[in-house]
Amino acid sequence: YRYLVPVLAVPDETAAATAAGALRFAAVRLFVERACAATGTFELRDCDSAYVGAICRRLDGIALAIELAAPRLRFQKPAELLARLDERFSVLIGRGRTALPRQQTLMAAIDWSHDLLSPPEQALFRRLSVFFGSWTLESATAVAADELLDRHEIFELLGSLVDKSLVVADQSAAETRFYFLETMREYAAQKLVASGESRGIRQLAEYLVGRLRQAEKAYETASTADWLATYGPELDNVRAALAWAFGHSGEILLGQQLASLSRGLWVEHHLAAEQRRWVEAAAAALSPETPPDVAARILMWRAIRSTGLGARSEDAERAVGLARAAGDPLILGRSVTVLASTLIPNGLDQARSLLEEAAAIALPMGACRLRITVLSLQATVALDSGEEDLARRLLLEEIAMGRALGQVQIIHRASLNLAELLSCAGDRFEAIRMAREALASSLLTGDRSSESAIGANLAGYLLIEGETSEAVGVARQALRQAIALGQEVFALCSLQHLALAALRSGAVATALRLQGYVDAAYRHDPIGREATERTTSELVAMESETLLAESTRIALLSEGAGWSLEEAAEVALSWSGDRGASVTAPSVASIE
Repeated sequence: YRYLVPVLAVPDETAAATAAGALRFAAVRLFVERACAATGTFELRDCDSAYVGAICRRLDGIALAIELAAPRLRFQKPAELLARLDERFSVLIGRGRTALPRQQTLMAAIDWSHDLLSPPEQALFRRLSVFFGSWTLESATAVAADELLDRHEIFELLGSLVDKSLVVADQSAAETRFYFLETMREYAAQKLVASGESRGIRQLAEYLVGRLRQAEKAYETASTADWLATYGPELDNVRAALAWAFGHSGEILLGQQLASLSRGLWVEHHLAAEQRRWVEAAAAALSPETPPDVAARILMWRAIRSTGLGARSEDAERAVGLARAAGDPLILGRSVTVLASTLIPNGLDQARSLLEEAAAIALPMGACRLRITVLSLQATVALDSGEEDLARRLLLEEIAMGRALGQVQIIHRASLNLAELLSCAGDRFEAIRMAREALASSLLTGDRSSESAIGANLAGYLLIEGETSEAVGVARQALRQAIALGQEVFALCSLQHLALAALRSGAVATALRLQGYVDAAYRHDPIGREATERTTSELVAMESETLLAESTRIALLSEGAGWSLEEAAEVALSWSGDRGASVTAPSVASIE
C-alpha cells in the first residue's frame, strides 16, 4: 500500500500562541484528532498550543510521524512529549547524517515508537512484514504465532499496534483487514532481518495454499463482487509467496500449489501474462513428487494459455489422466472441458462426447462455473455443426445462469458469443446492438478482460455493415486493452479488423502490411480465424485486388509478415491515411 500524503502545514511560534490560532493548521488538527482518539479526553488549550505547535514543527508536518507521536499523550503532557521528542531525535538523527532531513525525522519517529513496544508487540510487528498486501486476524495468527507469541494473544497485540498507529485497520469490507503503510512495512522488514528469525514467508505460503483452496471452491458459485471482496486482497501476498517459493531458498512444491490454485485471482484482476509466467515456472518443475491434483491444474491452465493446438491437446490429455488419478470431480470436470475445447477445431464428435461427460460431472454441483463452461462449449459445438437454434438456447441458458450467480465475465462472454451467432446468421444489426450493450456493461463493471474481446468483435460487425469511423475507435481501444492485458488472441482480432478499416480509409499500404502480419500470426495458430475475422480478411483481399498490382500487394504482405506485435500495433494505432504504396517500415515503439 503506497499513499502520497502531502506534508501538512505547521504553525510558527506566533501562530501557535493560542489554541484557535494553532488549529488553523492541518498538522495541529491532525495531532489533536489523534490525541482525542487515543485519550478520549484531550482538548487543545491555550497553555498547551505552543508545545503542540512545536511538536508538529519538530515532526516537519509529516502525517505519519504526527500519527505516531499523538497517542503518547495518554501518559505524557504536551510539554513532556516535546522534551522527550527533542532528546530522542537528536540521538537518532546523529546516527545517519546522510539521510534526507524528512527521512531522518520519520525514521526517528518510527524508531522511537518501536522502542516503546513490549517484546511480544515488537515480535508481532516485525513478523507481519512478510505481508506485502493486507491481512486478517486469521492470517496474522497463522504467520506469527509460535512458542513466543501464543495464538490467543495475537488479537490484543494487533489491536495495540493499531492503537499506536503502527498498523492500519480497514473496516470498510465485511471482514476487517490490516495493513502497513509502505514505509512502516520496510522498517518492520528490516527489524525481521536484524532479529535473525527465519520464519514468516514459509508460513504465509502455507496459509495461502489453504486460503486458495477455499477460494477455488467459492469461485464456482460466488458472485464476482463477493468473491473479489473476500479473496482479491490476497493478490500481493500470493505474489510475494510465489516469488519466494520459486526463488533460490524457496520450496518448489509450495510454489506449484500456489500457481495451480491462484488462477481466479489472475483472471479477475486481468493479469493473464503474470499468470502465464507462474504457470510456466510451475510446469517446468513438474516431477513424480508433484501431487496429481496440483499437476493436473498446472497442465490445464497451461493448455488454456498455450497458442499451439498440439501442445494444448497434449497438456489437456495429461491433465485429464492426472485428474482421474486425483479423484477430484471439480478438477476432472474442468480438465475434460479444456481437452474438449482443443478438439473442437478438428474433432467435433470427440469434443461432444467429452462435454457430455463433463455435464454429468457438473450436474450434481448445481449452478456453477463448470456447468456454464460446459454450456458455452456445447454451444460452440452446436454452432459448428450447423445447429443454430440449439446453440442459441444453450447460450441463453448460460447467460441466465451467469446472471443468477452474479458472475459478470460469464455474462459478457456469453453475450459476445450470442452476438457472434447472430452475426453468422445474418442478423448483424441485432449482433451490433447486443455487442454494444455488452461493451457498455463491461466498462461499467470494470471487466477489462471482456472489454477487449467484445470491442474486437463489435468492430468487425461495424465494418461488415460499412460503419468504418466507429469501428476504428472501437478496434483501437480493444487493441490497447488487449496488449495491456497480454491478450494476444484479441489483439490479433483487432488488428485484422483495423486492416480492413485502414483499407477503406485510404491507407492501402498500411492495410496490406497489417494484413500480412495477421496472416503470418494465424499461420502459427492452428485454430485460425473465427467467422468475423474470416469475413474481414476476405474483404481485405477482395477490395485490395483492384487498388494495387499483385506484385506490390505481395511485397506489402510480405513486409508485414516480418513485423512484431509491437510494430503492428504501433502502426494500427497511428495511421491516418496513406494512399500511396510506400513500403517503408515503421519504427518500433513500446506499447502500453
